[in-house]
Amino acid sequence: MPNITTPDGTTIAYTRIGSGPAIVLHAGVSMPGSSFPPDVVQPLTEAGHTVIAIDGRDTGGSTRYDGPAIDLGAVMGGDATAAPYTFHDMAGDALAVLDDAGFLSAVWVGHSMGGHVIAAVQATAPERVDGMVFFSSAPGFGGGPTPEFLELILRETPADRDAAVAWRMDVSRWAMGAHWDEVAGRERAEWFVDELGWWGVPTSHLAAFLVGLPGVTSLTPDEATTLIVFGDEDDMAADGSELAESLPGATVLELERYGHWFPEPGPWPDIADAILGLTR
Repeated sequence: MPNITTPDGTTIAYTRIGSGPAIVLHAGVSMPGSSFPPDVVQPLTEAGHTVIAIDGRDTGGSTRYDGPAIDLGAVMGGDATAAPYTFHDMAGDALAVLDDAGFLSAVWVGHSMGGHVIAAVQATAPERVDGMVFFSSAPGFGGGPTPEFLELILRETPADRDAAVAWRMDVSRWAMGAHWDEVAGRERAEWFVDELGWWGVPTSHLAAFLVGLPGVTSLTPDEATTLIVFGDEDDMAADGSELAESLPGATVLELERYGHWFPEPGPWPDIADAILGLTR
């Protein structure tokens, strides 16, 4: 797996598959780039694109930070310096990965937290954006994390593998909603823990959410090359609808009876086709 080292010494790992114009995938809270399943990646590569999936900070093969050392109280009090990094830092990581992969621009796909990262990319370097896909993500909209979501992410570091697997299952159970399958969910959680090094939701991701996107007052993408994807049973579906209303020229893919993340098999080929629609 290729990786880069940023000026602050952070290692960012990524995968690169296929050839042709770039499509960059950035997953959500605690999820590495390999979270995106083959059912969405393969149609993109078969259509003649290079798919670059980034392990954001604190995920996969990228640098991990010391969660207990982060003073969330200070961050909540307005001290952005108490957060080890921000979405703007993660956007800089993503742009550096694009440089390393040899591309000037890309279609950017951000799931959940990843949508905030790509919003920062668009604000920082709009000339490097060929398209934007906000997937279960609506930066700047909504009232913030729900109590249920906060309960999921504000937990003590797992004491052992079983605790890590149980936590990962709880996160997936919330994200999958009615499509949750206990057996498949456990297998997936064990894969996350054993193969991807998942060990709980990083406190630093919550800190980045608390800092937000200072200096970005509104999203200003090219609406003709913007796609908004969300499930109508997602806790944050109303935020996706608000984002869509603010960008009337964007393409909207609202998926009935789905939540924050989707099963396999599921609507992934439809999502891939909608992404490809931005490139045609």
